[in-house]
Amino acid sequence: MKIPIRHLSVRIPWHDGQWNGKICEKPRENGSCMFLPRINDSKNPDAEEEIAGSWLHELQSDQLPPCVSEKVHFMSPHEIYKSVNHPYSRNDNNDAFYGHYRQTTYCYPGYSFSIVPYNWMLKDPKTNASAKADELLLSYDIDREPKLNFENSWVQQIDNQKTLLDAFISPLKPGSSLVFIYAKNIPFIDTTSRILIGVGHISEIGKLTEYAYEEALPTSFRSTLWERPVFHTIRQDFKNGFLLPYNEFFEIAEKDDSIHIPDFIAFAPTFEEFSYGSEWVSNDSAIESLLILAEKLKKFQELLPDKNYEHQLQWIDNELSRIWKMRGPFPGLGAVLSGLKIAQGNLVAWELDKLIRDKENDEVTQNPWDYVENLYRGDHSFLSDRLNITISDTEQATWNGFSRNEKDFLQLLSRMNLNNEQVNMVINSKEKAQLEYLKNPYLLFENNRLGTIPFPISIIDKAIFSDRNILTRFPLPELTNLSSPLDQRRIRAYAVQLLEDECVNGNTLLTDSQLVTKFDELPLTPLCNPSIRNLIAIEDFLGEEIIRHVLDEEEELFYFKLQRFDTIKSKIKNFVQKRNKRSFNPPVQQNWLNLIDKKFGVIDTTKPVWYQERDKKARQEKARALDILSNSRVSVLIGPAGTGKTTLLKILCDQPFISSGTILRLAPTGKARVNMGKDAQTLATFLYNLDRYDPETQRYFINPDAEQARYETVIIDESSMLTEEQLAALIDSLSGVERFILVGDYRQLPPIGAGRPFVDCVQYLNNESKGIAELKLLFRQFSEDNLPEHETERLDVRLGKWFSDDDIKKEELDIFKEISEHPEKNWDNIKFVEWHNVRHLEEILIDVTNVEITNLLAKTPGKIIRNEQANFDASLGANYYMDKSNWSGFGIESALEIENWQILSPTRTSGYGTKVLNQKIQKTFRGKTKEKAIFPGKFQKRKMNRPVGDDSVVFGDKIINTKNTRWNKPWNKMFNPNNVAEEEILKYIANGEIGIHIGKYGVWDYASQRPLNIAFSSQPDYAYSFRESDFQEDGDIQMELAYSITIHKSQGSGFKVVLFILPNPCPVLSRELFYTALTRQEDRIVVLHQGNFSDYRKFTSGEYSETGRRLTDLFTEPTLKTINKKYYDTKYIQVSEKGEFMISKSEVIIADKLHHNKIQYAYEAPLTDDRGITIHPDFTIEDNSTGIIYYWEHLGMLTKDDYRSKWKRKQEWYERSGIVEYTKDANADKQLIITRDKPDGGIDSTEIKNIINELFM
Repeated sequence: MKIPIRHLSVRIPWHDGQWNGKICEKPRENGSCMFLPRINDSKNPDAEEEIAGSWLHELQSDQLPPCVSEKVHFMSPHEIYKSVNHPYSRNDNNDAFYGHYRQTTYCYPGYSFSIVPYNWMLKDPKTNASAKADELLLSYDIDREPKLNFENSWVQQIDNQKTLLDAFISPLKPGSSLVFIYAKNIPFIDTTSRILIGVGHISEIGKLTEYAYEEALPTSFRSTLWERPVFHTIRQDFKNGFLLPYNEFFEIAEKDDSIHIPDFIAFAPTFEEFSYGSEWVSNDSAIESLLILAEKLKKFQELLPDKNYEHQLQWIDNELSRIWKMRGPFPGLGAVLSGLKIAQGNLVAWELDKLIRDKENDEVTQNPWDYVENLYRGDHSFLSDRLNITISDTEQATWNGFSRNEKDFLQLLSRMNLNNEQVNMVINSKEKAQLEYLKNPYLLFENNRLGTIPFPISIIDKAIFSDRNILTRFPLPELTNLSSPLDQRRIRAYAVQLLEDECVNGNTLLTDSQLVTKFDELPLTPLCNPSIRNLIAIEDFLGEEIIRHVLDEEEELFYFKLQRFDTIKSKIKNFVQKRNKRSFNPPVQQNWLNLIDKKFGVIDTTKPVWYQERDKKARQEKARALDILSNSRVSVLIGPAGTGKTTLLKILCDQPFISSGTILRLAPTGKARVNMGKDAQTLATFLYNLDRYDPETQRYFINPDAEQARYETVIIDESSMLTEEQLAALIDSLSGVERFILVGDYRQLPPIGAGRPFVDCVQYLNNESKGIAELKLLFRQFSEDNLPEHETERLDVRLGKWFSDDDIKKEELDIFKEISEHPEKNWDNIKFVEWHNVRHLEEILIDVTNVEITNLLAKTPGKIIRNEQANFDASLGANYYMDKSNWSGFGIESALEIENWQILSPTRTSGYGTKVLNQKIQKTFRGKTKEKAIFPGKFQKRKMNRPVGDDSVVFGDKIINTKNTRWNKPWNKMFNPNNVAEEEILKYIANGEIGIHIGKYGVWDYASQRPLNIAFSSQPDYAYSFRESDFQEDGDIQMELAYSITIHKSQGSGFKVVLFILPNPCPVLSRELFYTALTRQEDRIVVLHQGNFSDYRKFTSGEYSETGRRLTDLFTEPTLKTINKKYYDTKYIQVSEKGEFMISKSEVIIADKLHHNKIQYAYEAPLTDDRGITIHPDFTIEDNSTGIIYYWEHLGMLTKDDYRSKWKRKQEWYERSGIVEYTKDANADKQLIITRDKPDGGIDSTEIKNIINELFM
């Protein structure tokens, strides 16, 4: 069987020297390479650092790093030789098959990839059958496969291996096939999407290398290495292929906050074709990949003006022309034939492809559908006998019954590079639906984009706007008639795609100029680049999917939004606004203070006076909050962790007017669900049962036709994590609601997904002065047994507030100065540890971890401090310890302690990311366990599971689940030693749940596989029972080590001790990210910061607010301002008209009035006296006409003790420096202007205007 020409994808690891054949210059800082399991398992940063920058071909075989096996050297001209052993040759129990195998030398030639198509080498572990061999009718023999003493999913026997490996390379043609290079991970990008690195031609294909043997008898079992060298044409001059300039780009991007890094990254167009090490790439995907690469080259050209990419762009243009010809007009014919129930439809299409092409120029000159017509007439003489095609009478009658439009629809589908699933989805549509698709093929994308089987718009576009010669020879059906690149059907579809992409990024809208710019940047041929006028002209047609809203009528500014998000907006907005207008009649009247006193007891008069006063204020605060929550039909309860939100809600729910009705408690994460109580549910589970959540697509949606649940009181915790889709789906699912309460801390990171509805609700209710219940006073920060004489606030709490909109920045002197001046940088609840590079971080991280674990154990009743290894295990809940071997065991109960401490990092990538840190911790504390898991020892029986997953998870490892997984199939098993009732077992593992591998430990002499049980902290008393084979790369079960997790993943969780890794520079840092990280700890946080901690002060500004950069219109249109090429919604941050980020609204008002009057000023400019003490006046104004310098201070919160105290110190500084108010000495060279907020918190604009007129006009 001759398979039509295909292209090749090759996966490579990240390298800091552009894959030049040398060890990385900074191997320890390359965390991205460790996303490949073989590197993750074996990388030795210490050894690599000693030979950093060395040529790989000059090293001994045992010095070669694991990345050599992953093609890291593909741009090197040198050969590299490596000694390899068969992985099963060390297994004594399988000596009959592998005992004669010996070490084999493999050569990695220069300028080549040693490819391994892993997906092709899979087999059914029970039957030995190969799905690929069956699909392609290959001569594969299941009886050749060895019967090993363990379940094996990889093809082993040499003939079967060669059959599959030769079939894989058979359509790869040197000189014609392209090779696309991709990576799973690169610095600063945390995504599951594949990332294109470059492209070239395949120039030559090498041979396989058979293993060497001690003695090769005719009956001996034989195997080949799977690697096969494929040579490429990419060279340093980039004349015949090229690499994207990521290395140069990252050097610039990490120093320039205005650069949005993802905009420059070339994401591969498909997942399947860019997975499994190496895979075939279709002509359609090759075309799209080239267009993506071209678009990114153009962006790099703008950023790197000294570079010239004209040659590469011309090369791409030439390749596009050639590949369009190779593609032909009907790439989806095989899938359509399969959809028509023709056996081996894809093989039939491949045979037809040979018949319809001109033998000289390889162009398609005949329509394959003419041959299909002959097939249905009973003529299959043009097909090879091995296909054995027969068409039944029923199939002939069905074909003859098709109308012209139905046949046109089939031909239209065959013009698209669809797979069998996609075709089966629509091939049996009603004729009316087929007619609609004929009139507008882009409806295939629009109608299915949110389902389990989407139709990528690019597949449709390449069918409609195919090569001009192809369309001339094989014109589209008359009903389709799409000829203009600016056809409204095409514009709408791409606008939908662009808006859907923005929703993933958090924005539910795009301004008109943003949308037009994104159209311009689409990697398309021909371009689809409508103007704003074009979009307005087709507004009615767009309206079926997209709504245009007015942003500023006077300036003629508009924004565009998906219709479905307008519906979501209406659902939330109407619910909140209508409920907010209705009150309870009669109102609830309750002596809440009395109930609070009953709960907490009377105020302890033996405590210090300040503590009694604080306790009194906290109780009053809670009483006010309870009064608001009980009397509001919709409300928010806001406050940081430790303010008593959970206790307050319990008091509320215990009242008869609440408890007599139905109560629904929900949380977006498993951990938050546990914190709410036993009857709480995760949002996903609740909405899944009401048909408003699809676990396959992980999408939440409104479903008016589905059943609703009736609850009178609804409480949602951790509401800052809710997307607009989640909140709307929840509202849609409920009826009979009397009180709807959103609980959370709006200062945390906005949700992963569309919108920031909790923040929007908080602001709306604040503006309405209704439904806002806020708790500010923290009590968990105090140890009642050791209270200080005077009131103090924990430094970690104060620091967290600095990274928010809290008034503390106006109340306090510079906290960063306070930290920098402390000699030891260590307080009871927070410690600062500086590091300089990744090696230094790794060294101090282990020391800090040991110290903090020891201190944690010392405070925990029943814990014994032993040695570092035993202490580490004990901190994770080890349930027994063997002193002789220093060995600890783990059980179900261990899950309750795994969140005692946690390392947090902003990112998974780089040398400071979670991937590297987890490996460091595992190697240090679980290294011996891992060794035993790999090889129990000669003549030793295995007692634990083998390492599983990309991170080689072993017994006792702490893990995090990274993919929502339902566990309700008949074959899914649980480990339930405590006999938890079946209905109480959740059978659902949410993304982000943290667990621990608890075995099964011990000798396993049963015929069934050893189970691998994982107990989760959020689901106590039982565990999920997996098989080792469940943890395949890119499989359904995805879990990672969790000693270190990202700050995003930590939302909804709390830990006794936190170790916060803080790199500099780091493009993903934001104000909310700092706040979230600094509020995860209960007892203590250690901030491990790179360089001077004061350098992070800038992140306290609204400039670095993720919430402020989200574009939504839930209750009102956004108020947009562009600063440093970024859009901000100034409703959520304080920004002057000049684009300065400020702390208070009053400051913005003063700044804008100064600006309107063309008065130059400096905001918060430093002012230092002769003692070296520096203050920051709100505004410094130098009057050039008089030479007088004015310092303007606006006082906003004089009712607050801290604020008054700070102002008093600042006022004394002015007096000592001889700077007095302008009203006292109008002739002084330096004068002070003081204004104050009014008693109601507003600013006196008239006073400001009068001062400006008096002094400056």
